[in-house]
Amino acid sequence: MYKKKCLINNIDMVNPLFTILLLFLLIFVLQLTINAKLSFNIKKNCGKLELKFLNIKILDFTLHFHLDYLQLTNKKGKNIYMPIEFNEQTIEEYNNFQTILFKKTYFKNLSVFLNFGFKDDAFLTSMICGYFDVITKSLYCFLRTKKNEVEFVSKIYPNYKKNAIKFAVKAKLSMSIYDLIWSYLEAKLSSKIKLKRSKNNARQQNRKLNGASH
Repeated sequence: MYKKKCLINNIDMVNPLFTILLLFLLIFVLQLTINAKLSFNIKKNCGKLELKFLNIKILDFTLHFHLDYLQLTNKKGKNIYMPIEFNEQTIEEYNNFQTILFKKTYFKNLSVFLNFGFKDDAFLTSMICGYFDVITKSLYCFLRTKKNEVEFVSKIYPNYKKNAIKFAVKAKLSMSIYDLIWSYLEAKLSSKIKLKRSKNNARQQNRKLNGASH
């Protein structure tokens, strides 16, 4: 009788833990829908970055670019400073990361907006807006070859009354937390392997050159 009660108590304890673990695994692996918005006013060097999950804001930052770092400010006024590095390893890691993650991301829709104008030059305003239209259509063609499910919207607003350089990008996409983490780790590992190989090749070449000189 005592053993039976202990078994029932253990089952009662395991069930909630199993349910929590199962929910955690599902959230970790399943594709989650995320709404992202990035807008930036180049003239004022001020932008906005927002991320929403289930219509709940998980990120809401104002951003400013400086010479060698990016300043992110949340609603509470707390600043986060992110260094901007352009060394070879950083660029390679970023390229690897975005390439890997792009393959694992499902795009639902993508919208691009531009408000551009030079007050005293209608010709230049029209020309720049025309170039931007060509670029966005080329981007759409590229996306359709890679992600044929994406719905693409491009809106251009020429401004002939005042100087303005504003753009915004909105995206609705789905990805899993697992894919996000794994893509980052894979990009890091890949760049380290390539860096190690390049160093080894450089050492071998130096040895050959030193041997030939002797």
